[in-house]
Amino acid sequence: MRRFTVRLRPIGLLTVGGSHPELAGADIAFVTTSVDGREVVYVPASSFKGALRSSASRVAERYGFRSCGQTSPELMQRAHAGSGTCDVCRLFGVPSRNPSQHLFFDDLLPDGSLTSRQLITRVRINDRSMRAEDGGLYTSEAVYSGEFTGQVRYSEEVVELLPLLLLGLAELRMDRFGRRSSVDLRLEGTDQLRQDLGREWHPLLDALEGWLWQP
Repeated sequence: MRRFTVRLRPIGLLTVGGSHPELAGADIAFVTTSVDGREVVYVPASSFKGALRSSASRVAERYGFRSCGQTSPELMQRAHAGSGTCDVCRLFGVPSRNPSQHLFFDDLLPDGSLTSRQLITRVRINDRSMRAEDGGLYTSEAVYSGEFTGQVRYSEEVVELLPLLLLGLAELRMDRFGRRSSVDLRLEGTDQLRQDLGREWHPLLDALEGWLWQP
């Protein structure tokens, strides 16, 4: 397996919802895990992969890659019938049906820098009417500082789809992470990744090796 490191930090307020809201005093608590006996907030691999998959799917066809545009395994299977698996699903796999054997994500853990949390009050918006719901006030726990790191591993079988992976990473910096959050990210340890990419994609990799949004 080849690998590189992703370093991620919030732009504004970042919420990755977890369970046990009563412990944090929030309706939506930031997900936590235990590291060396300490409880820390983190970004689960599944959350990062899901957001990245959506980003890659949004931009795939603009750059000559195929995307079925679906999110549920059943609709993905139906979309692929007769036309073969799209590039996005070849790279990321089909959730719960045919997970990727060639692309893996680590949880993104705090790197030791100060990760500050606070409770914020939001208004729940109805997705159909785009209006505030009656009694729709809720609290969520958000992170507004600190950095998270983890590795992405890939096999030789998906080298031809690495440009799609980079395009998804670049798009993720320009759009939302989840429903309300934004993140910046940069890549580290990319020597092997650079060798695996065609030269025409090196400028994009160069851009991803630095932060897009400076504090």
